[in-house]
Amino acid sequence: MDDRTLYVYQTNAEAFGKQYRSVEPVELHGLITAFFHRGEPTVDIGAGSGRDVAWLNANGFPAVGYDALPKMVAEARA
Repeated sequence: MDDRTLYVYQTNAEAFGKQYRSVEPVELHGLITAFFHRGEPTVDIGAGSGRDVAWLNANGFPAVGYDALPKMVAEARA
């Protein structure tokens, strides 16, 4: 990811987190259910707000999320 994009996410982490958590990605969840294997380890690279990691764990996909930006990690933990 380029420096400008990293800067924007880092300085606006709270707003991005709130925005991402306000949307339920039904199509994404359908794809995950169709192609991922329940009970198998899953990784979310660029986990951002943590919304998808939380959904994965709640739906039988043991997941860990990683993000390059400390403020986005804080959002995910919140």
